[in-house]
Amino acid sequence: MTHPGDRLRIGLLGVGAFGSWHLKVYHEVPDVEVVLLAARTADRVAALSGTYGIPYTLDYREVLARQDIDAVDVCVPSHLQAAVAIEALAAGKHVLVEKPMATSVADGARMIEAAAAAGRVLMVGHIERFNPSLRRAKALIARGRIGRPVKISARRNSRSNKAEWEWETVGILTHFTGHNIDVMRWLMADDVVRVHAESGSLVRGVPGQDDAVCMFLRFAGGGMGVLDDSWCLPPDFPTEENDTRIDILGTEGSLFINDLDQTLHLCERGKGWSFPGMLRWPGVREGDPGVESYALKDELEHFARSARGLAEPVITGEEALKTLRVIDAAHQSLMTGRPADVGTATTR
Repeated sequence: MTHPGDRLRIGLLGVGAFGSWHLKVYHEVPDVEVVLLAARTADRVAALSGTYGIPYTLDYREVLARQDIDAVDVCVPSHLQAAVAIEALAAGKHVLVEKPMATSVADGARMIEAAAAAGRVLMVGHIERFNPSLRRAKALIARGRIGRPVKISARRNSRSNKAEWEWETVGILTHFTGHNIDVMRWLMADDVVRVHAESGSLVRGVPGQDDAVCMFLRFAGGGMGVLDDSWCLPPDFPTEENDTRIDILGTEGSLFINDLDQTLHLCERGKGWSFPGMLRWPGVREGDPGVESYALKDELEHFARSARGLAEPVITGEEALKTLRVIDAAHQSLMTGRPADVGTATTR
């Protein structure tokens, strides 16, 4: 397997929308080579194989059996990835999985156990930790520019044109709210201890397929959080970004983040307004993004460095499991109509 300084050889499992973005971006990451693609259906993977000159298989276990493959990037649907990741770890591969790491706390815990038993890296792709505007906000908070964060509000609206497995099998609460929960925990530098959640199928109008979720979060240190997420935007919403806004109120100031235009506004006690900069988070849809650093590239490069022993993963399985426990408590809150304590939920 890999040693510090070696070129990392990766197998990519799944070539849907995000898998194909990962494949494109890996070509910009130094000391990484994608050597084999795997997917369940031939059409899309064959086309990507031809574009990038990388062989493919329709059986992901062929990737796991290859001794010359050091790591796998798991981009399969959320409800399938825990089993695939556990197999990959048992085969001695370093593993990157998309968020959510699993669709249940029990499966997430099994993934962590498998990584520990194999002595391999398990990293979860909470990509917002690599978002330039949020990294800037985190640095300003760490320097004390707003004092102690005490309240955070996060809104994330996305398009309604999701895959059927996202609506029918996983759902918005498990598949989507982890973005904002992880960001809120990270920026507040605190853990959530209690959740009260409400949800509904407001635009889709299909029972059991909610498209909007609101949560109130209480943090261990007494801080508060308000989460407002939806899959209600029109399919042709005219931007590649989600409609994401985050406000952080502190004892000495406040930060306001708008991801639609990647602006960051700072207001400090005794100093008033300042504008630490407009930042861009380019997508990877078509063409050269035009910058050397952007969220997905930075995330994949960080995974490669971690798998090569050159860094510690920013998002370990243990860290991602904390977010999954909050989601679990939110599920319990929805079932009972009452607040739920994190870590005591037994619904999943």
